[in-house]
Amino acid sequence: DIQSKWETPIINKPSIQFMKETPLTKPGAQPMQETILRFDAKSKPETPFKQVMALKNKPVFRPTASLPQQVVTDWIAGCVEMMDRRRKDKDSLAGRDEGQCGDTGATGLVKMDECPDKTAADKKGIQLNLSTSSISNLSSFPTVPSLDPEFHPETHTLTTFSHQASDPGFLSYCQTPPGSEAVQHLLNNGDQETKERIFQSVMSCDLLDMVTNHQSCQVVQKLCSCVGHDMLEKLVIPVNKQFITLSLHPSGHQAVLAVLAVASQDQKNMITSQLENENTLLQLLKDQHGYFVVQRCLPYIQAETISCIAKSLECRVVEVGRHPKASAFLQEFFRQFNGKDRLVDILQEKVMDSLQCLAYSDTGIWLVQTVIKLGHPTAITTAIGWLENNMQNVLEDCNAVFVARTLVQQLLARSMKGIQNTWSQAMDRLVDKMIDTMVVVVNGETLPLIIVAAMHHAGHIVVQEVVRQKEWLGDSREKMKRVMEQHRLRLRVDTYGCLVVKGLEGWM
Repeated sequence: DIQSKWETPIINKPSIQFMKETPLTKPGAQPMQETILRFDAKSKPETPFKQVMALKNKPVFRPTASLPQQVVTDWIAGCVEMMDRRRKDKDSLAGRDEGQCGDTGATGLVKMDECPDKTAADKKGIQLNLSTSSISNLSSFPTVPSLDPEFHPETHTLTTFSHQASDPGFLSYCQTPPGSEAVQHLLNNGDQETKERIFQSVMSCDLLDMVTNHQSCQVVQKLCSCVGHDMLEKLVIPVNKQFITLSLHPSGHQAVLAVLAVASQDQKNMITSQLENENTLLQLLKDQHGYFVVQRCLPYIQAETISCIAKSLECRVVEVGRHPKASAFLQEFFRQFNGKDRLVDILQEKVMDSLQCLAYSDTGIWLVQTVIKLGHPTAITTAIGWLENNMQNVLEDCNAVFVARTLVQQLLARSMKGIQNTWSQAMDRLVDKMIDTMVVVVNGETLPLIIVAAMHHAGHIVVQEVVRQKEWLGDSREKMKRVMEQHRLRLRVDTYGCLVVKGLEGWM
């Protein structure tokens, strides 16, 4: 035929070719135009139907040897979970189909003989009406429309809710993604009576089962912002009783945060008063979820609770200061209540007394720097004495050097040009200490500590801060300039020393 005669095959080029050719014709005949869609894979042209179907096929994920092991493991786990969920949905759907073939009676569900095309009815969105005795059957029908990809919660209205002593059907319904979404939609758009009935159904369930599931917990969170003060009071009581358990749970702590956001001050006081217990406080501070609950409680705690927290942590400063979550809480605690309670000031003094343990810790340095930045004279004086006694060790430690830089910044900020005060004199003593302390280096040469620190990967940040704000120094300024000028060539060729020279010349 014409196509096979005049079509030129493309060899070893797997791609989609759109070719428009004009084959030869007999004399006097009209030229014939034809468009050929060809997929040249393995140099074998395929039929147009197979070519189009190949284009419509969706890409399939196939793991390769270059993928990380964790990615492959997560993919396999996701596939297994998906197949298990589909099998359960299929079994539950088959059971519901058998139960819905008969007369539904007072349940308000659509009869099978009235709706022979069940799939079409699902896609149109059957209105689900619950009578006073059907709330326990809530989980028997919503899964059918939820399997439809076109399911939308606004097309399914739950017109009636009833209250029973135990309501496992409502709980099961809320624990499904479409059920949770549908109930939240009713809470957003329903009338007050519907919201009250949903609240009664929630309270009839076990609150722990309700909030420890991610989907049903979202219903509780939405409910907190939709009910009145009296109803919220009934919800706060069980939350307060199970405060610790809920605060430590991945989804339960979200319910506690939602309650705190809308509760009255008396209700907040009832919840935050539990932080007065030392064991409860430490248990929450060291947990990744409980930490957020305690942080959220800070703006609401009363004076008595503040004193109890400070007293509880007084003997555990090092333990708390070295823990990442607990240390962050204590920093915020100091920022909010600095100077408002005598026990808080005492706790800051305990932190400074533990400098030797905290200043060399990865997390402890942040707590120490926070206390120094708050500017309490006693804390700054304690830090000055600690730095004078441990100057060389501090300048050579990657963690403690940041505490030293924070202290230098605070002293220079409190100094005045041309005027000697307590802080400028303390800064002069520290600079003199760095200049007068001689250190033996590797080749046996003796150099001032300030020069050795200027060439150190950690210590140079303190020296750089001093030379950058040299105008705020007192009597030690000229002495430091002479030492720096004496060793300028040595510093210029050093990786870190050159940064100090730039700071001395005003470039940094």
